Amino acid sequence: MQFGHIQKQFDNVDKRLDNLQTFLYWGFGILISFMGFLLGFVLWDRRTTLAPVIREAEELKKQENRILDILRSYSEKAPELRELLKKAGIL
Repeated sequence: MQFGHIQKQFDNVDKRLDNLQTFLYWGFGILISFMGFLLGFVLWDRRTTLAPVIREAEELKKQENRILDILRSYSEKAPELRELLKKAGIL
């Protein structure tokens, strides 16, 4: 009789451990899934945030090149401007 009672207690402990193990599997699975989702969201957000900034920087660089071309071509007619551009290190 006593062995049957002890066996029942061991069975209860095994059942509780199985339930705890299942709970931990689910918990870690949800945690890892959330971390993967969060990483994906961060990468997506960074790309969408940087795209307009990169486009604007490229446009500013094109404008800068146009202005420099205009100054260089005008400096051929104006020697004072040519000297100023040389001092500034543009020519």
